[in-house]
Amino acid sequence: MSNQSQFRHILVIEDEKSRRIVTLEENIYPIGRDSNNAIIIYDRLVSRYHATLLQNKDENNHDLGYKIIDGDLKGNISTNGLVINGKPSLSHDLKHGDLIKFGGKSRALYYIVSDPADLSLFKQGENPEQIFRAKSILNTDELKTTLKSSKDLDRLSQEELVRLASFPELSPNPIIEIDWAGTITYLNPSASIKFKDIYQAKLKHPIIAGLTVNCQNKNGSLFVREVKIGAEIFEQYVHYLSDSNLIRSYIFDFTKRKQTEAALRESEELYRTIIRQSSEGVFLVEAKTNKILEANNAYCTLLGYNQSEILGLTLNDVAIAGEIIAQDIQWQLTDKLDLQGEAQHRKKDGSLINVKVNVSRIVSSGKEILCFSVKDINNLLNTETKLNTQGFYDPLTGLYNPMIFKEQLTAILANAQNNENIVAVMFLDIEQLDNIKNEQGDIIASQVVQTFAERLKFYLRSNDILARWSENEFAVLVTQILAVKDIAKLAQRLIENLVQPIEIEK
Repeated sequence: MSNQSQFRHILVIEDEKSRRIVTLEENIYPIGRDSNNAIIIYDRLVSRYHATLLQNKDENNHDLGYKIIDGDLKGNISTNGLVINGKPSLSHDLKHGDLIKFGGKSRALYYIVSDPADLSLFKQGENPEQIFRAKSILNTDELKTTLKSSKDLDRLSQEELVRLASFPELSPNPIIEIDWAGTITYLNPSASIKFKDIYQAKLKHPIIAGLTVNCQNKNGSLFVREVKIGAEIFEQYVHYLSDSNLIRSYIFDFTKRKQTEAALRESEELYRTIIRQSSEGVFLVEAKTNKILEANNAYCTLLGYNQSEILGLTLNDVAIAGEIIAQDIQWQLTDKLDLQGEAQHRKKDGSLINVKVNVSRIVSSGKEILCFSVKDINNLLNTETKLNTQGFYDPLTGLYNPMIFKEQLTAILANAQNNENIVAVMFLDIEQLDNIKNEQGDIIASQVVQTFAERLKFYLRSNDILARWSENEFAVLVTQILAVKDIAKLAQRLIENLVQPIEIEK
């Protein structure tokens, strides 16, 4: 049996002249008041070339229904426009039961029918609104909600099922009916379009396969199963109708939902894997209760706990004055994305460890969660010492050397250009350093340089970048400047503090 013979597209026209039925078969139908149109609308408020019907087809040339566009194919639109189901529209893929208004009292109703008996009713002049009078009865959400409850499944009566299936032509979801021998007795339009090979595959088709086994023992029963066809996943509600020896299936496409769920699981697993393998300690705390929800191996090792032990703790147990810290964090995070600082965490043996902490706030499943990233300061100092030996830092002052300063400058300038931020570079030097070295010696000169560097660090902000540029010269990269005048103010403040006398211990 050909799939194309399973459904027909019907347009019911109502205008000032008459009410008439058009069976759509051609690829294009110009619609309007002009007599040259394939479908003529007799209404003076309708444009001469008011709209165009175009047949939709997939890559395999299968019929997918019709699209209606406002105006002709030359880009000319109508005077009064198109209104589809109460909403103005320039283009619309027509669905079963759509109401099209052209202007004045003229309108058209679009139907897809698969039952030859229904088609004959159209030809006999029956009112299609009476044939399909209760579109809301087969509401997808209502049907799924009804069928979802296992208690309702048992109580669902034959009368209710008949009511739900009374208007299957309207459903955007496939509805299929077979007898107990596996012969297809009915497909609604959605099923005909979705499962084009079902007549050829018959009992081998995944949607039908296995349904006819032990039918006699399943009288009146209803069950749900998941069916996978290629990359698509369907949820199939199957009901065995004992009175008529039929099996009726309601099918919902869950492909996108399953893909979304799988992607979410994969993303969560990837995130957990990265966090678990991170060398940086990470743990999550529920803001309301301070309870530790999760901690990676690095944090557990840092404090000497195993996974099960640390999940039974709260922030109060691992951080000094934990409750106060948590409340303070929540207050400070109201206007910031994250917080940084230093704290002390308590190890399992009771000893304290100095850590550098970064805290972010996230919301998950309606819960406010604080994400802590923790680094052992002692390890950081050891790392910095190693970097010093590699030549990244000035060994006397611990400041960046010119190479690192230039790299930082390049990155910050690029970012400033993209975000239109203001940055500044200042150079300061110790003019009498050579005289001090000649008169007082290298040790005193080194102490002067170190003191000068400490003063600079003290009066600069934490986000500014400081480097020892040469023996007696320092470079400052000032970021996050609101106005140019702020640069002059900062320079003046530095000079005022740097010119103060330096006390040297001999």
